[in-house]
Amino acid sequence: MSTYRGFSTKVNASKFTLTDLPLVKQDLLNAFNTRRGTRVMQPQEGCIVWEKLFEPITETSKNEIIYDITRICQRDPRITLDKINLVERENSLEFQLAITYLPEDYTETMIIWFDQGSSTVRIQ
Repeated sequence: MSTYRGFSTKVNASKFTLTDLPLVKQDLLNAFNTRRGTRVMQPQEGCIVWEKLFEPITETSKNEIIYDITRICQRDPRITLDKINLVERENSLEFQLAITYLPEDYTETMIIWFDQGSSTVRIQ
């Protein structure tokens, strides 16, 4: 039996119902895809990576980005963020997130790309 149940409205989804690990991953992607200031009545919600993506990455902006990704992960009670690594690529930022999914205690490394040429986050 599933611990978590939800749905996805992705066009490519073969079914709308998601459970457990796929649901948690999709919810994280939704949070990362939400640009700060785009939520109605909640201007502080969203991810700041999109604002910083076209700027030169300084040590200060790198710390702000890592703090924001950490904040988004900490808001989800179904996971714990064990480690985060930011890798700068040409025209993109790659995040390697070591995440433990609760209550299964399953740890996985998610690789997430924020690409300047794309308007969405990609996951591996």
